[in-house]
Amino acid sequence: MRYPSLKESLYIHRWPLLAAILLFALGLYAGYAVGLFSPEVSETAGLEAVMKEIEKLAKFIKLYTIQGALFVALKNTLTAVLAFFLGAIFAIPTVLILLLNGFVVGFVASRFPADIFLMGVLPHGIFEVPAFLLASSAGLRLGAAFVKKIGASLKHEPYSLAQAMAEGLPLLFLAIALLFIAAFIEVFITPSLVPLNQTPLG
Repeated sequence: MRYPSLKESLYIHRWPLLAAILLFALGLYAGYAVGLFSPEVSETAGLEAVMKEIEKLAKFIKLYTIQGALFVALKNTLTAVLAFFLGAIFAIPTVLILLLNGFVVGFVASRFPADIFLMGVLPHGIFEVPAFLLASSAGLRLGAAFVKKIGASLKHEPYSLAQAMAEGLPLLFLAIALLFIAAFIEVFITPSLVPLNQTPLG
């Protein structure tokens, strides 16, 4: 089994990465549209309750502490790991994770003034979102590899699913590194940029 370099892995996953970006963008657009134009839908679907849970989680995190940064990093790392490994199930869980996370970000964006949202998301988001997309792209390719593995088995032909997984590991490791950077920015820098008394619009 061969482990490619990071550069090779990025090239191998260029199309899955594009697909991941499009899926996340689709979720983002849908979440923003629902929050902005269909408040009654957001209430019926329980999205306002999701907002309250996000606020509770934010208050639970101990700001300006190593423990708080590690908590955020490990929570986001778990999502990235799931997006990668669950991709083996025909990529369905990875697609859902991309759409759902994009939807939540879009919905949250619709509930805050643009400047507050950008200050609260952009500093750590420039690391967190690419990390999430990298891990998810590897998960999407793993799902495609699983389908190829089934086809090869039916034809009694060799196909290494483990090789496809190995080719995605450099992206997963890079994603985890970026998530730790993002977590420390989120806990130590972002709180000083966003007024603590800001509340969602509406």
